Amino acid sequence: MSNNLPINFQLPSESVVASYSWAELTSGVGYILFYPVLMGATYLLAEKEISGGIGSGLSNWSNTNKTFDSSVFNLPRTINGNVMISVPWIKDDNDNDGVSGTVYKVNAAGDATSLGNFSSNTITGTDTFGICSATVLITNKIIKKGEKLRVYFNFPGNGESLYCSFDPGDRTWSAWGGSATITNIYGATRVYVPFKIDL
Repeated sequence: MSNNLPINFQLPSESVVASYSWAELTSGVGYILFYPVLMGATYLLAEKEISGGIGSGLSNWSNTNKTFDSSVFNLPRTINGNVMISVPWIKDDNDNDGVSGTVYKVNAAGDATSLGNFSSNTITGTDTFGICSATVLITNKIIKKGEKLRVYFNFPGNGESLYCSFDPGDRTWSAWGGSATITNIYGATRVYVPFKIDL
């Protein structure tokens, strides 16, 4: 018997460690969760549960639009599947409201290309709270190295009051509901993006 121990040679592909669930491996798609958040004066798509500003002037908006950008990608990734979006809200009138928007990729020059539009389920009720959701199907769209993701949110206008929260810390928050202060126990808006897994 030889006294020599086996030698393991590391392959180039083994320089990155990644873990996937069985469902991700069998589907070939892994979801990455992004949190839209206001950090200082910057609107980010963060991959961490960072506690950002919260309050009517910071992370809750009514009758306005907001755009959030991810960090620049260091490696190319391919989006393939349904991007899923959930937004916690408080409303104070009888109008039927909703949240809509667009997912973009942005190149190094700052040029944005639309990957798809989304519209949430209808939000109804007065002096109430909840979470609305939306999906947008994006098929085999490559985000190149040096590019980034952008999500644009469009909120109802014309004097309507639908407040939405963008706090990755998922803290409880409150807003005026028309006749009383309403509290929503959910504070984090979430954007789940499906990326192809190359094995």
